[in-house]
Amino acid sequence: MTTRRTLTSFALAPAALALALAGCSAAPAETSSDAAGDYLACAMSGAGGWNDKSFNEQVLAGLEQAEAELGVEVLPFESRTSDDFVPGLESLIDQGCDLVFSVGFDANEAVNAAAAANPGIDFVTVDGFAIDDTLPNLKPVAYDMAQSAFLGGYVAAAHSTTHTVATFGAVHNAAITDFMTGYTNGAEFWAQETGTPTTVLGWDPETQEGVFVGGFEDQIAAKNIAATQLDQGADVLFPVAGPLFAAVGAAIADTGTDAVFLGVDSDVAVTSPDYAPSVLVSVEKRMTDAVVAIIAEAAAGDFSSEAYLGDLDNGGTGLSAFHDFEESVSPELRDRLAEIAADIISGDIDPRA
Repeated sequence: MTTRRTLTSFALAPAALALALAGCSAAPAETSSDAAGDYLACAMSGAGGWNDKSFNEQVLAGLEQAEAELGVEVLPFESRTSDDFVPGLESLIDQGCDLVFSVGFDANEAVNAAAAANPGIDFVTVDGFAIDDTLPNLKPVAYDMAQSAFLGGYVAAAHSTTHTVATFGAVHNAAITDFMTGYTNGAEFWAQETGTPTTVLGWDPETQEGVFVGGFEDQIAAKNIAATQLDQGADVLFPVAGPLFAAVGAAIADTGTDAVFLGVDSDVAVTSPDYAPSVLVSVEKRMTDAVVAIIAEAAAGDFSSEAYLGDLDNGGTGLSAFHDFEESVSPELRDRLAEIAADIISGDIDPRA
């Protein structure tokens, strides 16, 4: 199977959003359920690009897995900045895509406009939402990350010897702060259970105020934030900032201490093994499987605009293996994590409360 790639890179002013996408309207796509090779599944990355060792890379992996397993053709478009979103979608539409994934909350407005202007093409907004929930060709994919982050916060507090843990985000957005809220509440839950006072730096779920880099690209700013939190006594950090975990790893290395961090989205100990000695565990947003499943359904003519929510119950999110810290995590703690997960699923524990 030949994989079609695009090197298109151009930009349109945001004000031209609806007009540009409306001008790309295509005739209804012909989806063949018995000839997957005639089906073109496409995806546009978020501004971090495909090689972010995080959620963009997971979506690309799903696209490539669908190509290998389902026999569909695939076409990725890599965004470098938010200015690429409209032309990126325009490029994929013009090249005959039957299905288009758009990755990241910051591209949500663009993909909603594209879906409204192109009713013959199916769209998926990952970490986004349908502005008009009556659109039959737009499927939101979201994840209840507060659930697994709560488990991560519990582990962080249990592991900490200073009884100070920390978090920070890339930007102040619900998709980011959901992780931070779960993490903070999980750490505080451990403190309440054990009677051990624990401080969480970087986020206050009640005031919705915290520490943010301002984007996903400034490694220097992220390292400075991590260094400050380490100086304040934190020995477990949770950067909810995609590839900026590298800055945290560097800040920890500079201290020469046993501080650790939690990975976000992907299993960072696996995707970036150089950092494995500092990765206690990762809070996974498991996008790859969802991408393959959605492509399989759409290629068979069964695309649905019903929103998908990944959670602990359906395995859409969860904690990774502990890898280098397997021996550090006691059987008792593992059992307690399983009990807490069950209570979150049943509703007995609210990770946001």
